[in-house]
Amino acid sequence: MDVPRIDRQLGSLQELANEFTDSFARFESRIRAQFAELKIAVDANRATFDNLQSQLARAFRVIAEDLPSSVRTLSDHGWFVNQSSEIPQVLSIAKELDNGNDSVGNAQMCKHFEDLFEKICGQLVSTHRNRESILQKAFAAHRAGDYELSVPVLLAQADGIGHELFGVSPYTRHPRRRKKMSDVLHTAPISDPASITQLLLSLAVADHPISQSTTNANYTGVLLSRHAILHGLQLNYGTKANSLRALSWLGYVSYISHICKKPPIDS
Repeated sequence: MDVPRIDRQLGSLQELANEFTDSFARFESRIRAQFAELKIAVDANRATFDNLQSQLARAFRVIAEDLPSSVRTLSDHGWFVNQSSEIPQVLSIAKELDNGNDSVGNAQMCKHFEDLFEKICGQLVSTHRNRESILQKAFAAHRAGDYELSVPVLLAQADGIGHELFGVSPYTRHPRRRKKMSDVLHTAPISDPASITQLLLSLAVADHPISQSTTNANYTGVLLSRHAILHGLQLNYGTKANSLRALSWLGYVSYISHICKKPPIDS
């Protein structure tokens, strides 16, 4: 047995072990120093963090409290929001409408959907390939300012997409057909009944001017009405605002169709 050689090898290993120990000690010291500096920074800004958290909590409470009535206000003026809409922005616009500032609120909603126009068009075409040709022509008519052409087509396509989902027209006001719509909506895979998505789904079975018949006591002939337009009874509908309203409705119907056709969350 070569004892001297073994001693030399053991000595080398001991030196490596000592070097490792020294390096680890230096590394540990640097890590501790970094964490100490981080703690000082966090403690110095804790008040700012707490204030920010408090502001966010208040903002979420305001949204939760105001959103149901705001969404209803918008639909009463012919506007329908979906996942593409900026919720804080539309809440602010709804307040304008609630305060009677219709010209300001409607102008802001026009701007809102003008900004989203191409995005919504792309989503509709990619989601409803069987309707692509018709949709593209309706979008082209809107871009060209041919609102007398774009509005009826957009309203009709919303009817078709809704019928594919519900088995009845989304414009129906018949109680039994509304019940059928509700049954379909209840199949949507939503875990939180108080969610924004659930709120938007429930809007589908509410009463809106867009689904009013000309025989309805509340019909004014001012706001968009699918029945009046497609039956040739309303002739003053050809405006950019109404074309954007029709687009918002079509986007909304497509949105709830997408949500209801999603696979269950636990699948």
